[in-house]
Amino acid sequence: FEVDGESMEPTLYAGDLLLASMLPQEDWDDVKNFCVYVLLTASQLMVKRVYRKSASEWVLISDNEEAYPQMTLPVSELKQVWTFRRHIRARVPQPKEFKITA
Repeated sequence: FEVDGESMEPTLYAGDLLLASMLPQEDWDDVKNFCVYVLLTASQLMVKRVYRKSASEWVLISDNEEAYPQMTLPVSELKQVWTFRRHIRARVPQPKEFKITA
């Protein structure tokens, strides 16, 4: 999956690539609070932290909370849940300048 937008900064940036594994629906009760998941609904693909408020409703949390407030999502709207495993950074940090002493 490719990250789109800035809602998960500074953890994930637009263009970062995510490696994730699909979580079977019968295992959705095993979703761990505050971990990152890729969530697919009929209309959206989202990368968010999840808090299981109840068996039927989850709270979706962005790391960039100042710009992106928490929202609730009925579990019934979910089509797929993917567990975040690793990511590949899309950007290379600017090189550090060193004081040459040799």
